[in-house]
Amino acid sequence: VPDCFTAIKTNVGNTTPNIVQTYIYTSPNSLPNHIRMYNGSNTNGSSKTVLVSPHFSDLGVGGDKQLTFKAKTSSSTGESIILGTLSNPLDPATFDTLAEYSLTTTYQSFKYYFTPTSGYNGADQYIGLMHGNSGTFTEVFVDNFVYDTVPACPNPIALHTINVTDTSAVLGFTSAGSNIDYMYQY
Repeated sequence: VPDCFTAIKTNVGNTTPNIVQTYIYTSPNSLPNHIRMYNGSNTNGSSKTVLVSPHFSDLGVGGDKQLTFKAKTSSSTGESIILGTLSNPLDPATFDTLAEYSLTTTYQSFKYYFTPTSGYNGADQYIGLMHGNSGTFTEVFVDNFVYDTVPACPNPIALHTINVTDTSAVLGFTSAGSNIDYMYQY
């Protein structure tokens, strides 16, 4: 795993162990590698495979932090990744679930705002990404994990166009913060 990250791998009843590793195969989103989480023969759902971030002492301060990351699965039947926080980076019992994201076989971008209204408890100082364990012998890949402060003027999300013609288009988006005034430049 990357420097300062840890992994939780509980193998309750697994005949094939869980794995969390830096991996160069299966097309990383950004070279040279990404993180591979493999859930082995987990058939009862009690085994945990979690990538745990370094300690973020400012996570609960100010309510202005965000996480962006990309993730995908190798499973054609779908898999999920669960975002949470932990008070103890070695104890899966302290994992507090914040969001669950459905994955496809193509990298997707995810963003989470650590605010009191988003479900974050304000106390945990480690971020965890847990394999969803929807099936056995499935892989989840994570790349471009970025923890930072929410910018004063965050970029809008879910930008889309409708009514596109040769001379015009209608733009739509979701505000990524409390901004109500945007300036458009093209």
